[in-house]
Amino acid sequence: MKNSKQIKKIVKKSYADIAKSSGSCCCLNKKAQRQSGEMGYSEDEMSEVPTGSNLGLGCGNPIAIASLKSGESVLDLGSGNGRHTKLLSKQSRGTIGLDISFNILKLSIQKELDGISRDINLVNSDAVKLPFKDNVFDKLISIAVIHHLETKDNRKNVLSEIFRILKRDGLAQISCWLKSHPRFLKDDLRDVVQAGKKDVIVPWTLKNGEKISRYYYLFDIDEIETLAKNVGFSIIESKESNHNLFLTVKK
Repeated sequence: MKNSKQIKKIVKKSYADIAKSSGSCCCLNKKAQRQSGEMGYSEDEMSEVPTGSNLGLGCGNPIAIASLKSGESVLDLGSGNGRHTKLLSKQSRGTIGLDISFNILKLSIQKELDGISRDINLVNSDAVKLPFKDNVFDKLISIAVIHHLETKDNRKNVLSEIFRILKRDGLAQISCWLKSHPRFLKDDLRDVVQAGKKDVIVPWTLKNGEKISRYYYLFDIDEIETLAKNVGFSIIESKESNHNLFLTVKK
């Protein structure tokens, strides 16, 4: 098992490599445009995505659940290529995207967020210690991020940080892969997953042939719900979709 610093290096490098190759390893391994439609994006939303920027780095459409009001502040925690950030900004000018990878933030400006005049701020930071004051965000999304955190303390710390920076009655949507995800059922991982192993390193081959590795923690549904409750959240909705769990919580 790799240590915490090694895994963080894997995460940073793999995000940038995926973006450069225009490949996908976060959601189901399908063509990105079809994939986005299956995950809840409307035709209008997909039509606004620049050529080459729909990298399949997001898992699900938070817009349908967030229901932002004009003027509300929202954080896209683990913003990746900026696709969710862009869509959120259409509803709220107080949108911030945050990611651990500086390189992928640069790429998001060149592709997904290119030419946007709205107030979108990007922050390069680790999710376990967020650079924001208490009680500042109305809404927050964190799509397919928490399962990449390598220790229970880190996973708890991220949820505690989300709780801290949300305003009272603020809402967050957090998603993670489920064990039923097809990638975990392939020959190289099936046996260890079925044996109950929860910490797995998943190898991916990008379109350019490069091989990368990413860490995943395999949550049980009641496990992540309990973790959220333990930091103070109320569970609003717990929904399975496309082999992902979408957890909506309230402060």
